[in-house]
Amino acid sequence: ILVLVVQVLLLADTVANGRALLEERRMHMDLDLSKVTELVIDVAIQAMTLIFLVVEFYDKYSSGDTTADNVMSLLNLNWSSSGNSVGETVNNYIKLFGEMAQAIGISKNIQSFGMYTMLLMFLRLVMTTSCHPRVALITSTLYYSLGDFFHFS
Repeated sequence: ILVLVVQVLLLADTVANGRALLEERRMHMDLDLSKVTELVIDVAIQAMTLIFLVVEFYDKYSSGDTTADNVMSLLNLNWSSSGNSVGETVNNYIKLFGEMAQAIGISKNIQSFGMYTMLLMFLRLVMTTSCHPRVALITSTLYYSLGDFFHFS
């Protein structure tokens, strides 16, 4: 519930910032590129957060049933049945493990998407804190060292 409240507050702030930019544009003033960038990043953060929450919730909600189905399918494999050949049973066994690996891969991709969303939020936080002169010194240092971070990490 707290995440939804924060999302609503961020949406209200983004709408207010968007209206202010439109008003500046209507008054034939030059748009500040940093304000436009902040607005685009805010919209991207909100969209990515909502997508992440919906997909993550669905993934976690359905994972119990998926796991139970896969385990039951593994337990119900007939290794000694005369109706199935050993090769067919082995193929079913490998297929079940492939389905489990695919589900794990999807979950990992969702987690990676969440990490990219958090990275974008961190970027926005750095942009916001650069307003104060002393903090701006830190953020400008981070800005100049960003290439080194990417090359050495």
